[in-house]
Amino acid sequence: MSELLTDEIPEEPDVPKEILEKANEEKLCFFLGAGVSKLIGCNGWTEVAANLAKKCFMKEHINYKQLESILRINDPKKIITICHNILCKMDSANDFFEEVKESLKPDPDLIKDYNIYKELSEIPAIFITTNIDTHFDFAFKESIVYKEDDFNPQNIFRGKLYKIHGTIEDEKSIIFTVSQYLNRYRKENFINFLWTIFNTRTIIFLGYGLEEFEILDFLVTKIGEEKMEQKHWILLPYYSGEEYLKTYDEEYFGSLGISVIGFRKDGYGYRQLYKVIKKWKNEINELSSIPLEDVKDMEEAVDNL
Repeated sequence: MSELLTDEIPEEPDVPKEILEKANEEKLCFFLGAGVSKLIGCNGWTEVAANLAKKCFMKEHINYKQLESILRINDPKKIITICHNILCKMDSANDFFEEVKESLKPDPDLIKDYNIYKELSEIPAIFITTNIDTHFDFAFKESIVYKEDDFNPQNIFRGKLYKIHGTIEDEKSIIFTVSQYLNRYRKENFINFLWTIFNTRTIIFLGYGLEEFEILDFLVTKIGEEKMEQKHWILLPYYSGEEYLKTYDEEYFGSLGISVIGFRKDGYGYRQLYKVIKKWKNEINELSSIPLEDVKDMEEAVDNL
């Protein structure tokens, strides 16, 4: 254990050379979760679930005892499903969506100082998100895919944003409840779309916690024991001294073909992710303009020093 703790987690880890190579080959893909939008002030799904439960109580659709029972459920998706059902039965569907829309509002100061979406937009990659907000839409304009029938394995291109759980601008497209999740992830065209992404692109997961990582369910249940051709990565935050947690995560995600890249969050908390992505953007753009063979030659020259 003492040997493990000497391997300090860096504040701003370098981009792995495999990722640089994939960026240069135009085979890089970012998967963005709620933690990315939370960085600019949006609520995470845990907060959204709690606020929806409180909304049900304030509207007198449930009593305080029921509110307490719902809040004790350790599954935001389940709470959201319960609240959605309650509000719809009480003809309060508008209250549900108004609460969700409120939770998606960013903090103007955080957007000014930590606009991670601006940094990401300057990285040559495909972008897929389970977020339903519109904070990344500016970079894609008309190149946004969110309708169920449009997730086609033949329609995967750089310069597009794939919103696989829908968008708040089209309420009918949103995937919120457990039944909606199950229905979406059982669709053949959607399964083929994700399978193609996982087998033809190197994926970097950003802003995901295990409580909202539906894509892991896909990896486990749909992919199973089949070996993926591409290597994938996840950026995760840790405090100093939590190297042992990183080791546990490496074992867990490693079983799914995902490598962990840790960054130290002592100074800025999860906002350190912005600094990491800003550094990665510069490194990727600097080297992606150099022919791949030249990059490999430079690496070999350094190795031989």
